[in-house]
Amino acid sequence: MRCTIGSVDTWTLEAARAEARRLQTLVDKGEDPRELDRAKREARETIKREQEAARTYTLAALGTSQTDNALRLALLAGGQRMEQLLRAEVKDWNASTKTLRLEDAKGRRKQARPHYLPLAPKAAALVASLAEAAKEREDKRLLPLVATTAGKRAKAISKAIGGEPFGLRDLRRTVETMLAAMGVSKDTRAQLLSHGISGVQDKHYDRHSYAEEKRAALVAREARLEEIQTGQKPGNVVKMTRKKKTA
Repeated sequence: MRCTIGSVDTWTLEAARAEARRLQTLVDKGEDPRELDRAKREARETIKREQEAARTYTLAALGTSQTDNALRLALLAGGQRMEQLLRAEVKDWNASTKTLRLEDAKGRRKQARPHYLPLAPKAAALVASLAEAAKEREDKRLLPLVATTAGKRAKAISKAIGGEPFGLRDLRRTVETMLAAMGVSKDTRAQLLSHGISGVQDKHYDRHSYAEEKRAALVAREARLEEIQTGQKPGNVVKMTRKKKTA
């Protein structure tokens, strides 16, 4: 039986010897290390598929109510804080640039910081429909709800689909984890989710808007969700690039 442990560049001599002893011990017990490794890989893939399916089922479980639209928008818009989404008004939607303006008042800010979201097609279409509906009912708010209502709905959905219960924070955390797995940089994720943006460098020196990076991340996320839901890769592939800053 022949087993390989990878490139010599990735192992120290001591670690390689320890791994060789582990493999020999398994062989002496009549176990095939290759089969054990294959079983572990399959288990990891199963867990990954189940996690991805859970994300899809969360979207699939949503209806057309205002509460469900709030949850759908939070998911499609990159895991935004529900309180910020629910404060958005019709005037905050720029239909020409497909950009939604939120107010980030989190932290010790004396004045809320504008948080711009260049939305991908599905999220943009949703916000456009919400804006039209708000105009018809003569309401300035896109989603006249309170965050606790959306939170209760999220918990109800998690109970209905089984598995571990989840709330609004869990959805936000799951979205960021998915973005990281897709290769979206830490800086772009921070800008997209509007967290950790309060340092001296960000306040005084980093004037880059990250608009292109944020839109690319949201387009890629919508494509990934579609791929999970349909089992087919979308035709358009979005290349994630970072625009160089200008002095």
